[in-house]
Amino acid sequence: MVRRQFSANALWSLIAEAAPFIIALPAIPLLILLIGKERFGVLSIVWVAIGYFNLFDLGLGRAVTQFAAERIGAGRSEDVPEVVWSGMSIVLPLGFVVAGAIAFWAPAFPGYIEALGIADAEVVASLRLAAVAIPFVMAASMLKGLLQAAHEFRIISKMQLLLGMTVFFGPVLMAWLGYPELEHLTLMLLVGRIAVCAWYIIAALRLFPGLLAPSFSRLRLVSMLRYSVWIAISNFIGPLMGYCDRVIIAAYLGAVAVAYYVTPFDVITRTSIFSVSIAAVVFPAVAYVGQAAHRQVAAMMEKVELLVGAFTLPAYFILAAFAADLLRLWISDEFAAAGALPAAFLCAGMFANSIARIPHAVIQGRGRADLTAIANLVELPIYFIALFVLLPKFGLAGVAACWAGRTLLDYIILRLIAGRLLHAENARSLAEAASVFAIVVFIACVGAYPLALKIAGVGLTLCISAAIAYRFGLSPSKFFTLIRG
Repeated sequence: MVRRQFSANALWSLIAEAAPFIIALPAIPLLILLIGKERFGVLSIVWVAIGYFNLFDLGLGRAVTQFAAERIGAGRSEDVPEVVWSGMSIVLPLGFVVAGAIAFWAPAFPGYIEALGIADAEVVASLRLAAVAIPFVMAASMLKGLLQAAHEFRIISKMQLLLGMTVFFGPVLMAWLGYPELEHLTLMLLVGRIAVCAWYIIAALRLFPGLLAPSFSRLRLVSMLRYSVWIAISNFIGPLMGYCDRVIIAAYLGAVAVAYYVTPFDVITRTSIFSVSIAAVVFPAVAYVGQAAHRQVAAMMEKVELLVGAFTLPAYFILAAFAADLLRLWISDEFAAAGALPAAFLCAGMFANSIARIPHAVIQGRGRADLTAIANLVELPIYFIALFVLLPKFGLAGVAACWAGRTLLDYIILRLIAGRLLHAENARSLAEAASVFAIVVFIACVGAYPLALKIAGVGLTLCISAAIAYRFGLSPSKFFTLIRG
């Protein structure tokens, strides 16, 4: 990636991540008001299903980005259609298989959740409509990887805006028109996914008209699969640990509890837009400098981690400290009582998750996607054991604590791995991991503080962030100079 493009690409990447979050803020309360907590809880599971099964692309979307970018950079754009179609030869048939499996299994799903007042037929019809969206989602993922390789982040941002409008305000519109049933709400999600996929196709054809002539290379596909298989493992396990708790909550506590949990969860996790957009720039930057630049990459990683920490610590502290007040103002007293404590744990976990994205990008940028996948495999059984122990005892707070603990463990493992790859001192890596651990505990406990301590904590976190920014020159305007350095 050309250095002068870093600033524009990351800014458009930030817009792409921010758009759905901004749209969700007014849409979710309206949707809950129009369709009720039960339907919203089930609809949130459908949202997750549509997004999660996108991960069945076997990591080939990321592989398309890497292989296409290499050829574009080498002046061999004529090879790009072969890369895309080689990936599509696996992804499209797999998308139809996954869609068929969901449609076949849909009648059994209502038996796994407690959704009072919602007919089983309504849930089944919704899932089957969601299944139709899967091939379109997977094809769009491949084409998005192609546009990233071509540095067309502006187009991607516009598509994310369209997707956010259809995902959140589409169901609001249907419910307002008098169609609150799940199948009508899911129909709007399907329409949005098809529209986004069509837009991706048009954009890709404008850049690479050769895509109109399908081409395939078995050798190319094998090379792409060797790279993508480890990414696929991470892509499967990571969201599994991040979202399967909704189904488990529904089975243990009912669909209403899902609504209490998922409302703060979706808002808090969407605040990762800053770290996600930065990690999207770090990944190609690490790959660009090559395997020998250990010190340069290590310095970049440490500085960017500090950048992310400096600009996210105050936000997560404030959200955790005043979670009850914000939920009461945004939704209702009922949501505030049920969701405030889980929200504090989720804020703590999101802080660790935001910083973990940087060593994750560094490790994969060094070509070791296998190590990130192995880290997820280690975390998986630990997370589920903790979840099934804490959920019955502590309810939603126990679920949120499990999620926060898992993200903290993820950061510690990834930071130590990245340090070893870059030949950094073990003591330095351990010190940074310990610092993040202390901050996570600090954020998780803030909800129990008196108001005076909360206000003092807000001031302290702002001062710490300002001091870090001043010491290392970490500000939004200087970030891209840091990356170039």
